[in-house]
Amino acid sequence: MKKILQKSLASMVSAALCLTAFVGCLTVNAATTYQGTITSDGAEVSETAESATVTLNISSPNAAMNIAAIAATTDFGTLTAVEVEGTNCKIDETKDLAKGRFYVDAIDNVAGFNTAAVKLTFTKAENVAVGNYPVTITYFAKESAATWNEDIVNLVVTGDINITVTSGHTHTWEVVEATPATASSTGSLTRTCSECGQSETVGVSYYARYISNSINASYASAITLEFNSRDDRLTEQGAYSNAFIRFEHNVNGAIAPKITYQSFDDSYPTTKSGRACTTWAYKLKSTQLTETITSNVFVEVNGVWYNGDVRGDSVRSYADGIIAGVAESEQKLIVNMLRYGSKMQQFKGYNTANLADANLGAYEALITTTDPSIVDSSSKANDSTTGIYITSKYYLDMASRTEAVLYARSDKYTGANKDNFTIVASWTNAKGGALTRTYYNATYAAEGSLVYQNELNADNTLKENRYYFSFAELNSYDLRQPVTFYIYDGETEVSQVYTTSIESLVAIGKADGVYGADEIAVYKAMLNYCDASRAHFCQ
Repeated sequence: MKKILQKSLASMVSAALCLTAFVGCLTVNAATTYQGTITSDGAEVSETAESATVTLNISSPNAAMNIAAIAATTDFGTLTAVEVEGTNCKIDETKDLAKGRFYVDAIDNVAGFNTAAVKLTFTKAENVAVGNYPVTITYFAKESAATWNEDIVNLVVTGDINITVTSGHTHTWEVVEATPATASSTGSLTRTCSECGQSETVGVSYYARYISNSINASYASAITLEFNSRDDRLTEQGAYSNAFIRFEHNVNGAIAPKITYQSFDDSYPTTKSGRACTTWAYKLKSTQLTETITSNVFVEVNGVWYNGDVRGDSVRSYADGIIAGVAESEQKLIVNMLRYGSKMQQFKGYNTANLADANLGAYEALITTTDPSIVDSSSKANDSTTGIYITSKYYLDMASRTEAVLYARSDKYTGANKDNFTIVASWTNAKGGALTRTYYNATYAAEGSLVYQNELNADNTLKENRYYFSFAELNSYDLRQPVTFYIYDGETEVSQVYTTSIESLVAIGKADGVYGADEIAVYKAMLNYCDASRAHFCQ
């Protein structure tokens, strides 16, 4: 959109004039004020460009522009060339481009000064970064054909004409801050390009129906809250080009809430009550089942951003709202999940005044309280010809989803590709589906997921080299399922090295006496949750 600036082009000729608003009383040859217009689209150039040309259209309906001097300056660089197009205008031969100055004349003083285009070329200075560079246009009065007075400034135009330096690529925007609009206040959002670092802040308007209009919990794998927005609501004002959701999570009563954003690319389509929806999932740690997550949906339609009303819920409050209306198998799943979260809170000493399984009433009778059977179902097979193996050193991460962290000794392998091997996990889930997952050495593939580390002896000498990886592919109903890990040298399988399960790791640790009473209580609750999940999802 063209930027149109209407300012007073005050030219003083042929008489005495007192300009107290500028510099006091000055004597020049005349005093006449002309209203002129400047239009400009500014300029946009790549960061590799050596110069930028800004095109202005300048007009005044009267004469006397032949007495005007103009200066054009910008932090982008130095004015090095001026060109004028039009039937009733010219650039005087007298120029002082080193100071950014040039003179304009009207060929016909009656017709006034009207240009088809004034082209100002600026040579880029060193170290010009991606961003916006305002061009300042200053008009001066001219006292005679040869001189002009810097004290008589008629017009300064700045901030509306910009040279925009871009990275020369399509921006990949990431939202870094968003303040929602309300029915009585305007919001804003700031986003940054992950490619070039360019930032922009835009206004946000309020539209009540852009709302996360249903909330669901997922407890099949990682525990999540799902916020669903109806697609017919999202398109009420037209097709949208961008959408994201703003989550606000007051973690364990903290003063400053945790703010996160999920873009449309992270959403996935679902159907709720027969309607197409866009769903965003917020992952929670098992200790956070009583904490409320609030959401705001932001949508961009025809270049204008909107957001809807706030919605909020917790896993516990969601469970309270649905438990009476679901089958008994799901009721058992819900209460055993809440018991697992509660035991994790007690084990971690986290928000224990608000336990996930508190005040369940009659539903507490559905919690499994018997000790689950823990059987060591693991078997280990080391290939003596290669010497490489996945060690039994492990720990369980139960904070978000239940996962095992395992280690592969790289210093024991002497093959040609000792630094370029992969590990493949293979298992059958409790529903009967055969699955695989490949872990890549970071030097072998771009999606490297094996993290290298050295283990040192007490005297800081090298004990072993190893890669560690986190196996977190199991659903809540899979904690008793055995998983076999294979090592490949390129395309060649070199060893079937380790078979284990989450249940097995619990059994090993229990037998070794490494767990205290609180941690054993967590594992009991975790496996009871597994059994309830298996009964609900896999029957």
